[in-house]
Amino acid sequence: MRKVVAQVRLAATVEDTNARTPGFMFGFLIPPARTPEHYALELATMLLTHGESSRLYKKLVHDRAVVQRVSGWTDAHKGADRLTLMAVITDKGKLPEVEAAVDAELTTLRKTVPSAAELDKAKRQMRSSFVFGLQTNQGRAVQLGEFESYFGDARLLANELSQYLAVSAEAVQRAAAKYLTPERRSLVEVLPATDGKP
Repeated sequence: MRKVVAQVRLAATVEDTNARTPGFMFGFLIPPARTPEHYALELATMLLTHGESSRLYKKLVHDRAVVQRVSGWTDAHKGADRLTLMAVITDKGKLPEVEAAVDAELTTLRKTVPSAAELDKAKRQMRSSFVFGLQTNQGRAVQLGEFESYFGDARLLANELSQYLAVSAEAVQRAAAKYLTPERRSLVEVLPATDGKP
């Protein structure tokens, strides 16, 4: 297994002419795809951001209405990977406060094992996404091609779903505690362009 070197915390601010309200992205360097911790972190991302009952959506979009949308993903390419969390703020939200709220939810995930029901829901979502991605000939061809190119054997795809389903709640918590930390986090804030105005 490849050793993942801790990421230096970076911060950057960019202006976007298409942005109407601010947003931000947290990035975390994580282990390569197809490793036990990567599977656990993909499920952690689902717990946090996938669906209206996910932790961040429920708290920041539904309950507090300070975020328009929140999402999370991994790149799942060959070699060391990145987990990204992104939020787009509403007019009601304040960038530092929403960043702190996401940090607080990550702290909870690092310290507390997810419930069996919550993890089961994430696994159902993963199963649905996995099966849906293989429904078409093109989808199957892309997946098989990526496995052959990235991992050297397209046949590994046949066992991929079982790797996610085998992840325990304790494994999710341990992976979050190890990799989703402030020390490993990079931050990019996206602000509406000012068009040169003060």
